[in-house]
Amino acid sequence: MANDEMARIRADVLRHGRTWHAEGARTYGEISRGFFDRAGHIHDNVTSAIDQLEAMAANRDPRVTEAKHQEDVNRLAESLATRIESSAKRASNLLAEAYQAEHGVLEELGVTQDNRYGAEIRARLASMSEQERSAAIDKAIQSGDSAVIASILSAPSFVTGISSEKQSAVRNQYMQVRAPEYAGMVQAMKQSAERAEQAHKLAPEYLRQWINRSHEPGAEKATQAAQRFNEVLANL
Repeated sequence: MANDEMARIRADVLRHGRTWHAEGARTYGEISRGFFDRAGHIHDNVTSAIDQLEAMAANRDPRVTEAKHQEDVNRLAESLATRIESSAKRASNLLAEAYQAEHGVLEELGVTQDNRYGAEIRARLASMSEQERSAAIDKAIQSGDSAVIASILSAPSFVTGISSEKQSAVRNQYMQVRAPEYAGMVQAMKQSAERAEQAHKLAPEYLRQWINRSHEPGAEKATQAAQRFNEVLANL
């Protein structure tokens, strides 16, 4: 992997560390039940691994040979990469927790289950032009008409003529209008979880780029043989 690619991965992994998660904790700490602290701790496992490996690689003990030093770096890189891969499930669980929090907010707003007027509402929406349908949905969002919103969110797209992307937008807009503080928290939780998950996906690849086995006897012999072969070809 080229150095610029390694630098990009390192930046992606480290860019949103504990500092970013701490910002979420400061803003939503009282209602997030410690989510951002947990996300920060999980993300720290990745950033600390990178810091640990880079520190070892850059500071060889003068009492050991280059080969021994590289062997130690190799061993640590593989150990840290394996550790991060084994803990990736914790990062994935964060995202699931964020979506559970979103569902809880929507449940409190009364839009997670269909109602007895749902079929009629969907039929009416499906019969409208796109412009009329958008106006009706906007009115329902602003007025807090949970029956209309629930009928949209609880049915597949082909029934209402509303795409899944539009359904997601309706879900977000309704939360922002009816529960703005919790809408902001849920969005921050999703971003926090996604960044922690991304760090766990990218870090093992970055860590393993530090592994260099050229010092090993077998590798050295192969390199020497290749050099001799090239010398023979050059003298033909």
